[in-house]
Amino acid sequence: MSATTLLFVCVVFTLLNGVFLLVFWWLVKKILVYQQIAYQKIEEIATRSPVSTTVEEISRIINAPQRAEHAAQRFSLTAQEEKVLRYLLEDLTYKEIAEKCCIAVHTVNSHVRHIYEKADVSTRRDLKFKIIARAA
Repeated sequence: MSATTLLFVCVVFTLLNGVFLLVFWWLVKKILVYQQIAYQKIEEIATRSPVSTTVEEISRIINAPQRAEHAAQRFSLTAQEEKVLRYLLEDLTYKEIAEKCCIAVHTVNSHVRHIYEKADVSTRRDLKFKIIARAA
């Protein structure tokens, strides 16, 4: 192999090595930028909607029918009161409960009043606490 050919191979190798290093540096820089964006998105989501709250919310909705059933037996609720109780535990408004049960809002109010009397509470918060504390 001649000296010129060897020099040419060394130059090409050095150029390719330099190109490789530039591409590698560019990729690392891009990855760091995307990583920073990902961290910002995670931080934004974490501050907007904490995972623990979401898990608790999902758990509350999933367990509402079971809790309502147990509470209905415990407080001797009627079938309609149990249905209203389930929707109360899901945090539906009286209007939403009325629409789901195909009854008037006034009737929902009456059922809620009876539920509160039978459970010996005066607010939805107290009712939830009494039902959840008993289930835990």
